[in-house]
Amino acid sequence: RDGGPPMPEASRKEELEGYQRCFQEFMRKGITSIGDASVDPGKIRVYQELVEAGMPLRINMMIREKYFSDLKKLNIHTKFGNSRLKIGPIKVRHGNSLSGRTCWLYEPYERINPRTGKKDYYGIPPARSQEKLTELFSDIHAVGFQIAVHSNGDREIDMVLNAIEKALQKTPREDHRHRIEHCSIVSARIL
Repeated sequence: RDGGPPMPEASRKEELEGYQRCFQEFMRKGITSIGDASVDPGKIRVYQELVEAGMPLRINMMIREKYFSDLKKLNIHTKFGNSRLKIGPIKVRHGNSLSGRTCWLYEPYERINPRTGKKDYYGIPPARSQEKLTELFSDIHAVGFQIAVHSNGDREIDMVLNAIEKALQKTPREDHRHRIEHCSIVSARIL
């Protein structure tokens, strides 16, 4: 990407037309609703314009974590919107990738660590501590948002479950529907 020519930027008209073509194709194939897992304010506006123009597809938007404080200030939370365009969960990244062999595990990966010559590589610990994750989840939960958290490894997932449990203890709420996206490596205890 850095070595080649710059990527062309679509005009607003081209962007809207591209989404319309894509969503019309979805509808032709029987897909009547989508969930977008990475929405920023610009995409919210694009989706609003499409819905206002009569696009019949239903869109549930997962808002990127970095926009949570803005939505909190506006007192907007999960389910804000209408039957066509709705704010869904806050999308949080906690942990890494199973396919990239970077998610954090209790058991070592089945590979030799080139630095040590042993099977002692457990992945990369998440950037957030348990305390910071619990604080974030408690805040997101308390204002009425659903949490959709990207997490793959069993050690990461334990942290996520602990943070959700503490948020629910602090601010009990029925039907919160917090969820883990991917949840790849789990134990019987986690399940």
